Amino acid sequence: MNKAREAISCSRFAEFPDVLLTLELNRVFAIREKRSVPQSLRAGGRAMISRIQHPQLRATIQEMTTSHYPEVQVARIRDCVKRMESALIRAQKKLGDFQ
Repeated sequence: MNKAREAISCSRFAEFPDVLLTLELNRVFAIREKRSVPQSLRAGGRAMISRIQHPQLRATIQEMTTSHYPEVQVARIRDCVKRMESALIRAQKKLGDFQ
């Protein structure tokens, strides 16, 4: 695990990569089992929503549970995680702590 991902996993944003991974697995298994991907993502979101602590992530998942296109919210979470990683890498390089 690189330093940026490790820092995220130890922060208050640790739920973001976990939720993203869960949703991606949900999509893969829906495809594999020939189920509807949007319905599967919405159902997965409903199952996770009670455990999510971060208010913005919870709002995104709540929006996903009623969306016609839940992949949009999955992409939004994925982009958020990528932006977190990029910001941490830039900060580490600036501080000279990047390996």
